[in-house]
Amino acid sequence: MNYPSRRARLEAEKLSARSRRRRSLTVSAAGLATLAGATLAGVAPASAHDGGVSTTDYSAQQDYSYSSASTSTSSSTASTSTASGGTYQLASYSTSSATGWQADVAQWAAAKAADPSVYYSWGGNGPTAYDCSGYTQQAFAQAGKSIPRTSSAQFYGGQQVSMSNLQVGDLVFWSNNGSGSGVYHVAIYIGDGKIAHARNPQMGVAVTDLDYSPWNMMSTAVRY
Repeated sequence: MNYPSRRARLEAEKLSARSRRRRSLTVSAAGLATLAGATLAGVAPASAHDGGVSTTDYSAQQDYSYSSASTSTSSSTASTSTASGGTYQLASYSTSSATGWQADVAQWAAAKAADPSVYYSWGGNGPTAYDCSGYTQQAFAQAGKSIPRTSSAQFYGGQQVSMSNLQVGDLVFWSNNGSGSGVYHVAIYIGDGKIAHARNPQMGVAVTDLDYSPWNMMSTAVRY
């Protein structure tokens, strides 16, 4: 661009530099606000999603509430938990005597969770990389059982049962809207008040307490 004088050119350059700095500061502030909000909400990273679902789909985020403050109480016998559907009684935390294919599912899931070479990967189907529904699907496959691939489809694919009637091999779910359409995470109940699940890239594949994160936990489990 041509300027009528050297002074006019210098003033135009100063204005342009100020505008660039303002834009840079605005973008940086927005990025920090987004990061802070995600941290406070306990949102898993954008890559932590259910297999086969768009990585921009909020409803598919894995282990969404893993860093939320716990509002549950537990003991060696029983527990109550506050979920999206209200407060309800969880199953007894007694040692399981499961046999048959349910025991095979639980044993495989626990063994994978204890294997240091196994890790979380969005869309992972094994043998060492899994997302949550890929992990549950493969656990059932080891016992000769076929279940759907995504966590939402797994919720709809079996028989819904009360959390107070939970048995080894049942699947438990988390939903962002309190229904099957909002399911974004699934885990396998392995007995003794424990679940095995592929959580997210940071937490990996692990065994945790059943009510480790009651926020958004569905009030019904699913049995196949």
